[in-house]
Amino acid sequence: MTGHGVPAGVARGGEPHFGYGSNMSHHALAMKDVFVTSMTRAVLRNWRLVFNLHVPNDPLEPSYANVEPCEGAEVHGVVSVLDSSNVERLDRLEGSGQAYGKVRVTVTTYDGEETQAWMYCCTSEFLEKQPHKMLELKEVPPSRRYLDVLLEGARSSGLKDEYITALAQRPVSPLPKLELSEAALSAAHKRLWSVEEVSSADPAVTALRGLVISLAPEPVFIRKIMGGEDKTLMCASRMPGENPDCAEKLSRAHCEYVNATVASLLGKGCAIVGKTADWERYERVFKERLSRSSPA
Repeated sequence: MTGHGVPAGVARGGEPHFGYGSNMSHHALAMKDVFVTSMTRAVLRNWRLVFNLHVPNDPLEPSYANVEPCEGAEVHGVVSVLDSSNVERLDRLEGSGQAYGKVRVTVTTYDGEETQAWMYCCTSEFLEKQPHKMLELKEVPPSRRYLDVLLEGARSSGLKDEYITALAQRPVSPLPKLELSEAALSAAHKRLWSVEEVSSADPAVTALRGLVISLAPEPVFIRKIMGGEDKTLMCASRMPGENPDCAEKLSRAHCEYVNATVASLLGKGCAIVGKTADWERYERVFKERLSRSSPA
């Protein structure tokens, strides 16, 4: 694919990356601690958006966005320009070399100018070379949270209304439901963990909504991300919108997503091994929020 220079709307002095998924969202990029020089609306022609980067055995986030060639189709997104440090950070977070490979593509800005940009995408040939076998190419509806992140990015970037409307009509997968058995609650009340104990546990544990959960069955990279501290607010902050900075600012949607995170971990063989001093506080907040009617 050949390039045609850098349009006026695309800043120089960095590496252009075409984002079509969560990387369209300023909120999602900020959560990744990634900062861009500029963002320009653009179209990738003869490709289509698919949710086929499937994570087996993960009902919380069953699939992520990907693209594949398709004659006559279009993928709308943004060209973000990043400096080298932010490129390196985004490569790590996007699993470059494990989840997504990078290809060079030609995109057309909304002003009609063509430019080259890097793009993350995944193919069957790429996955076959990966030793971890944690992903597969299979179309599965994404979570409501993940689709909402894409919609937030598409709207805030000013993508075309018809593209946003079509994106909003994509089906989503339901969140796993948390049902704490008597045995699970009994395990929670057997031990009160201090902050220091949570941070130093080996194998790693995490704290979610006051529950301490062993991450022993999880891969090392999940233990590094989730382990060592209370991750309730971090999980809640994955939702689009304002990030809560304390339990009392959690919304019903936040509580549902945190509960689903716990349910997903337990479903993968992780076990509740105790509780934190915040157990009663979280219980009070969660019960109050979840007693409210769901928004129409």
